[in-house]
Amino acid sequence: MVLVYNNITARKRAEAALRASEERLAILLNLTDALRPLKDPLEILDQSTRILGEYMQADRTFIAMMEPDGVNRDVYHEYLRPGASSVLGHHNFDQFGAFVSPLLREGHIMAVEDVATLSLTEAELSAQAHHEEQYSLDGPDLVLAPKAAEVLTLTVHELTTNAVKYGALSTPHGRVSVRWATFERRGASWFGFDWSEEGAPADALAEAASRKPGFGSELIEGRLPYELGGRGKLTIEPGGARCRLEFPMKHGASMLETTAPRRATVFGGALDMSAEAGLTGHRVLVLEDDFYLASDTRRALEGAGAEVLGPCASEGAAMDEMDDNPTAAVVDVNLGRGPSFELARSLKDRGTPFVFITGYDEEIIPSEFDGIARLQKPVELKDVVRSLSSALGLAS
Repeated sequence: MVLVYNNITARKRAEAALRASEERLAILLNLTDALRPLKDPLEILDQSTRILGEYMQADRTFIAMMEPDGVNRDVYHEYLRPGASSVLGHHNFDQFGAFVSPLLREGHIMAVEDVATLSLTEAELSAQAHHEEQYSLDGPDLVLAPKAAEVLTLTVHELTTNAVKYGALSTPHGRVSVRWATFERRGASWFGFDWSEEGAPADALAEAASRKPGFGSELIEGRLPYELGGRGKLTIEPGGARCRLEFPMKHGASMLETTAPRRATVFGGALDMSAEAGLTGHRVLVLEDDFYLASDTRRALEGAGAEVLGPCASEGAAMDEMDDNPTAAVVDVNLGRGPSFELARSLKDRGTPFVFITGYDEEIIPSEFDGIARLQKPVELKDVVRSLSSALGLAS
């Protein structure tokens, strides 16, 4: 008799970690689908806390803001299971327990970690494909930084969803091929990602081609290039969708990192600024690294008559725009890796009026900018125009 003993503890741990990672990915994608059609900020908070609470079978799920002292927090929205008590209000952070408190104070990521491309893509396709032979994956199991992982996760989910509706995954006979690799460009390491379909039904493709560009096109051809500094192209061809993504392999903070401040979202879809003070004749520089916020701000300012320089996703790009002599500016404080005030100091030295849009508490802004208006999340489009008009000394 031969007895063979294999210690599989490490493998079991790795498998458990992968399952946990896939579960986190699944809830993120489900949450994205549920929140996409919502516009009202309160409804978004209600749905996000409810979905997370139900998924985790928690007594309560809440949204809280840490104060600058790192000790206290304010709970301002919550979801409660029947019988659970409310935790709304001001609390000492140590009540969270000895484990969670140090992690968050040290800036550890709790919601989105670095993500492996293979597990990310395989988890999405395996959940939607009719059978395993319907898709192929070819590429190294690269680990992406949180910002890139956030955008790529949404992209793969969007491509898969559309393939199920109109493309190769809408029929058992279709096929999806996904390839990715790194390559060098101008001395930097880049990530390349190719998605291709074949065998999609012609009638479904015709319907997809007739639809106006939607969330997927904007994500791939708008947000990805803007926030990751890369390129994205999505086309509908005979056989199905084709997508090519390229972006540099550099760190960027995810909107779901605990170290990031509240996202400085603009709420209020009305773009008619005719009732506000006109900005005709003014060149307004916009520095904002969130694609959707930057787009909304640009449209609001143009609606008020301004010429917009940018928007710019980085201070370097914004500093280049200074050569065009802006007469005013809208400046985002957080650019993914903490607060930065280089552009603000340059504007101040030139005597150019500007306003801050920030998700940070006001204490993070240096005292040298005490006279500068700052708009705190959530902010309406009309308030951006009004605040800038006031900084320029214009009457409404």
